[in-house]
Amino acid sequence: MTSISSGIPVNQPAAKLMDMSNVKKIHVSELPEEAYQNFVEMQERLLEIKYTTFPDISKSATYEDYAKITVNGNTVATIDNNGHVISSGSMGGKIQSALAELDNHAEIGPRIAQNRAEYLADILSGTVEVSSTAMTQSEFVALHQPNPTINYEAMRQDPAYEQLQKTREARTLFAAQQMAQESSAQEKTDNQIEEPVIAKQTTEDKFREFMEKTPEEILFEAILEELGLTREEFEALPPQEKEKITTQIEQKIKERVAASIDENTTETSATKDKADLEKTSEELNVMKAGHEKAAPNEGLNASGEVKQYLEDAMALSAIRGTGITSFS
Repeated sequence: MTSISSGIPVNQPAAKLMDMSNVKKIHVSELPEEAYQNFVEMQERLLEIKYTTFPDISKSATYEDYAKITVNGNTVATIDNNGHVISSGSMGGKIQSALAELDNHAEIGPRIAQNRAEYLADILSGTVEVSSTAMTQSEFVALHQPNPTINYEAMRQDPAYEQLQKTREARTLFAAQQMAQESSAQEKTDNQIEEPVIAKQTTEDKFREFMEKTPEEILFEAILEELGLTREEFEALPPQEKEKITTQIEQKIKERVAASIDENTTETSATKDKADLEKTSEELNVMKAGHEKAAPNEGLNASGEVKQYLEDAMALSAIRGTGITSFS
């Protein structure tokens, strides 16, 4: 029975195919950067392997046996001069697991071959039998190493290579589009940030414009507002309508100026009269006190002039409401 590791058997009723109808398909050129790079590297590697020619190693001394590991008289592994280990049978899995735990950073060649042979013999309780074809490290280094070759010219003629180049071009175009969108979004953000500054400048301009207006202009616009019009709406009116509105405004301005003059004149006159009468009252009191001292028996009646003065003052007081009604 086929099954998915740590999952459920694929032939169970609960296992259903995924509905891919609503899945958005994207081109490989639009993948995230890491996924895109992994795809490109994998395609390049597959193409290189396809057009790689491996050397004939059948006659190379570097691939001759370095040693064999035997356990109870049976050969369980063979190691060549490069350090490559070949194993089979029931011991193969155990040997590969053991090699995975071994430090494999040693220099390639007979030196690492010797390290691996001794390590395997120890954990397997076996022995190392060095072959007659075993090389020393110096001999290995001095010998020319056969290397694989890649036919890049043939690889570039492969349709898969051409498709890979198109994918790269599409990726470049996609990256350019992304940069343009990000730049546009950043510009929009910058403009939004600058908007309050622009609004503040506009408010300052309006205030400065208001302060530069004459009182007549301010009064003109205030009356326009009372009539339900703005300066712009007034300027857009036909000539006859503008003349009619202008006449109304002039009349209202005249009425307000006249009212303001009358109010100021009345207030000034009343204030002056009241001050004069208060002064007169003080003078009369002084005159009264002088006469009483000079002629205590006659009082103010001794002087007809003063009496008449008092009567006139009382009359004027009654008219203007200064509060002077009698003297005793």
